[in-house]
Amino acid sequence: MSAKKLEESQYFYTCDGNQLKSLKEFFDVLPEMQDSVFSHHVNGERNDFANWIINIFQNSDLGNKIQSSQTKKEMISSIIKYLEGKKQKNESISISPKAIRPLTITKEFALSKMKESYKKNG
Repeated sequence: MSAKKLEESQYFYTCDGNQLKSLKEFFDVLPEMQDSVFSHHVNGERNDFANWIINIFQNSDLGNKIQSSQTKKEMISSIIKYLEGKKQKNESISISPKAIRPLTITKEFALSKMKESYKKNG
């Protein structure tokens, strides 16, 4: 997965002070994220992660897939299904953050990382 970074104003700032600078960081951090942090950003009133993906990365397909997730397990499962769907269709996963060049995620890498994390945290 490419290591391109967003502009600082586009980072996702979690309620515990962490910064997410890319979807790769989000995918890496999500399985280990404290439940209280996840619940602050994803609850009956909002899904900050889905909004970030839709608004900053202009990826409504992925954002909409995770919009209804209420737990980390549901969100990880939705991301895995999204990536598997892209793999089956042999589509690349392009995410174009505003104000920077397009960022292409290697789908095999992202899918393997999410599956590893999902199995580990079950």
